[in-house]
Amino acid sequence: MEEKSISGASVIYGLLKDNGVIIKEKSSIGELIGRGYGKLYDNDFLILNEYETLYLVETNRLIVKTSSEESISFNELLRIFQSKNPRLWILYVIYRDLRRRGYVVKEGFGNDLVFRIYEKGKDVESYYVIYPFFEGTPEKMANMLEAARQTLSKDKQLIVAVVERRGEVIYYTCSEVDLRNV
Repeated sequence: MEEKSISGASVIYGLLKDNGVIIKEKSSIGELIGRGYGKLYDNDFLILNEYETLYLVETNRLIVKTSSEESISFNELLRIFQSKNPRLWILYVIYRDLRRRGYVVKEGFGNDLVFRIYEKGKDVESYYVIYPFFEGTPEKMANMLEAARQTLSKDKQLIVAVVERRGEVIYYTCSEVDLRNV
């Protein structure tokens, strides 16, 4: 696939597959990896997950095509991805907010710990893990406690991301407290 320029920024082309969007252009792969996107396979191609794909399409940095060379819109991609993951939109809101704040965001550790967050400008080791919480949706404390245990066992900091009904995201840091000495 080729690369073209719109408004001074290069646009990257990707191919939609079952496991994500594949980028084969070498210069595009280098640029995306440098910005913390995707997973490199066999030093030959890069695969973007659904959050990365939606963000890059929304910011006009990526055009996704089908195997028949048809372009796919943001809304169509969202529909395709949501058919596999009903929570996708609300998780994407968190992903987009973190990316806009300058963080590198990678997939987390399963269903509850959805994202690993890297310090701005670094993607060596993540110190933060995101636990999504949706305003108005009941949440079992047992799930949150298990997420906290998993995070502590991995020597990470748990961040609860609360998505309000208006789409704003508020972050809360969770830490371990020993009440025996209080």
